[in-house]
Amino acid sequence: MIDEVAGLLREHPPVDLHADTPSLMRAGYDLLRRHRPFLPRAALGWHVDLPRLAAGGYSCQIFGLVSLPRRGGRAARVVEAQMDLVERAAARSGGALVLAPTGETIRAASRAGAVGYAFGLEGAHALEGALDRLGPWSRRGLRYLTPAHFSRNEACPPKVGLGASPDDGLSRFGRALVEACEAERILVDLAHVSPRTFRDAAAMARRPAIVSHAGSASAWPMWRNLDDAAVRAVARTGGVVGAIFGTMFTGGPTAAAVAEHIAALWRAGGEDLPALGSDYDGLIVPPRDLRDPSQIGNLVAALLDLRVPRRVIGKVLRDNALRVLDA
Repeated sequence: MIDEVAGLLREHPPVDLHADTPSLMRAGYDLLRRHRPFLPRAALGWHVDLPRLAAGGYSCQIFGLVSLPRRGGRAARVVEAQMDLVERAAARSGGALVLAPTGETIRAASRAGAVGYAFGLEGAHALEGALDRLGPWSRRGLRYLTPAHFSRNEACPPKVGLGASPDDGLSRFGRALVEACEAERILVDLAHVSPRTFRDAAAMARRPAIVSHAGSASAWPMWRNLDDAAVRAVARTGGVVGAIFGTMFTGGPTAAAVAEHIAALWRAGGEDLPALGSDYDGLIVPPRDLRDPSQIGNLVAALLDLRVPRRVIGKVLRDNALRVLDA
């Protein structure tokens, strides 16, 4: 099996749709240096860096951009500061870390032996009502936007958090936001939004909608995970769901639990739906055999143990993500 795992990773260098590493970088974390998590069970962070991404054979890591819901330009400045930090790391990397926001550029990075990066924004509050921020941020590599994170904003409420309301959906501004994102080729990410917002955005999507990091409720029922109806709604848009790695969301301590969620997403939404959305560095406890990107082979082995076809595993690792990033 070792050769089979290595072959799959070589043929389909992984793309991870979500890691919150730029938040650590604001506190001095060096993306270019190999780290060892300092808490037991690798809890809460110190999961992603360039050496471990390279060791896992990754072709792209999309970095989540997180800010508190503050006004006066402060949230936008925090987002731009995180972009600055990643860009500076890339400039210091000697070509080992490169901007790669599309399928074409990710493939090119992989051929050059580099790891690509792009960004996803968690929460439209960071726009502070200014949709014209989307264009410049898109040109810096913003590939998806989650309308709400853990607080209500002018676009919509979250699924859980401040101002959560399951029956409230997209506001007029929220609908304009979805349209503006699609015009700028920014994917709409439904990872944290209220159920009504989820339905509203999926219904009006003209490009693929995604869920950057979540699990399957049929594999482990809890608030963060998607029921099969939600999975199928994403599939109808041509989008993907990035399988989350956190053990509190998967219900199990090993890569085998993540594999069960991927298999459940595949059964519910088809083979073009599942992708990777680890949520590394996002205050999670990762599986004991999947504590950082260098251990991605253990997830591939777990999928093979479940008799997931090689064709589907290749789509999960990279091909599905590339398809939506090309869309």
